[in-house]
Formats: sequence, structure tokens, C-alpha cells
Amino acid sequence: MQTSFCLFCALFFIFGDIHGDELPKGVPLSRSSFYKVGQSFTCLDGSSAIPWWQVNDDYCDCRDGSDEPGTSACLNGRFFCRDMQYRPVYLPSAYVNDSICGGTSTVSNINEHNRFSELFPAIAHYVN
Repeated sequence: MQTSFCLFCALFFIFGDIHGDELPKGVPLSRSSFYKVGQSFTCLDGSSAIPWWQVNDDYCDCRDGSDEPGTSACLNGRFFCRDMQYRPVYLPSAYVNDSICGGTSTVSNINEHNRFSELFPAIAHYVN
């Protein structure tokens, strides 16, 4: 029994993270080289280095907010929205999880696109 459990743990450790190379929420592909799963993360402004598990943990560790790309923890944070009417944009982190940007390109986001269209005039200056 103990051998089976140890084997299970070893296999889970090796193969358990099937999606390990996915980017954290809020990170654009252009910055993927800075966000390596399982490796320590260095703030983009160089102010600090933190363990990987502290990225997107809802606590602002970096002065520039780069450790929280998918949360609203940092006042100066920016959230990369991958699917905003086919226009990728950076939004203030205050817009995270408010149904404006879903971060995926699925049919279920049509309502979010419509919501963004309604709000677009108010945040048009964030569009790249």
C-alpha cells in the first residue's frame, strides 16, 4: 500500500501539472518569458524576487504590480485582456473579474464583448 502511494505521488509530481506551461491570468504572450511556472519570479521592475506560488496570490509583492497580472491586488496593476473584440488591451487591474474581459476566446464571451462595447468610450484610452 505504501509503495503504491509513493508511486502515485512520484507520478503526480512528474506528470500532474498537465497545464504547467500555461501563462498566468492577465499575462500577454509577449511577456511569457518572465513568467516561468515553478521558477522564482523577478518583478519586472527588478524590485524583488518571489517564489512562483506568490504570483497571482492576491497580494501585491512587487512595486510595479507585475506579480499580480490577474488580480486586483495592486493599485498600479495592469491586466492584459486577450479577447476584446479581437483587440488585445491592457486595462487597470480594477477591471479584473468584472465581466468586461473573460481572457478566453469562446462563444460564451459574446456578452462580455457587448458589455465592453457599452463601456468602451469610458476606457478607450487603454486600447493599444
